[in-house]
Amino acid sequence: MQDAGSGGKAGDAPSNAAGEANNPLEEEEEYIPSLRANAQAMAIFVPLEESLFEPSEAFKTNGERLEKTIDKLDKHFAAVQENIMFIYERERRRIIQVAKKMEATNGAVETDTSLTPHDQEVLQAYIEAPLPPGANYAAYHIRTQTTYTAPVAPSENLPARQGAIQWSLYNAGQELVQIYGYHEHAANILAEYRAALKKEVDAGTAKDGNTGETSRS
Repeated sequence: MQDAGSGGKAGDAPSNAAGEANNPLEEEEEYIPSLRANAQAMAIFVPLEESLFEPSEAFKTNGERLEKTIDKLDKHFAAVQENIMFIYERERRRIIQVAKKMEATNGAVETDTSLTPHDQEVLQAYIEAPLPPGANYAAYHIRTQTTYTAPVAPSENLPARQGAIQWSLYNAGQELVQIYGYHEHAANILAEYRAALKKEVDAGTAKDGNTGETSRS
């Protein structure tokens, strides 16, 4: 079946059962397997922009090397986040695909998509909640700047449409967890390189200042 997307098994989304008859609605659709545990780890692999077999020009200074490294890391991290989003978009399409197949086999079951009184209360509480101290809602990609809580895994054996809704919400929540986590990881790495670059620049500025003082004296 499928992993929750956070590395641990929190529940199983509807899975394509082996040996089932082909659904005419699915014949022209690509078969999408269930999202497996730790599948999102594959997102770190992105195509190289430069060949490893071509000679590269040596950096003149350590600062130049750091600038180039930061530029490459920025591009790599952006590509990884796109891969993460692709993985969960693919899982969303699989959930809909399976729901269509279930409905074609078992028939449609009316699903009430309106909010329950409890859901309305929870939503209203979030709307009226004050801004947490030091929070910045514009920085939505930073985990500590959001009050968002990912949905828990839905119960099994739900009707096709209700299951598709609940599993799609759960899938989106797991995607956000992965995006938040990776953004923090990338930001920490970039912060180290940028601090090192600043140190190089400051050292160069101080050296130039000392050289100027010596020449004037």
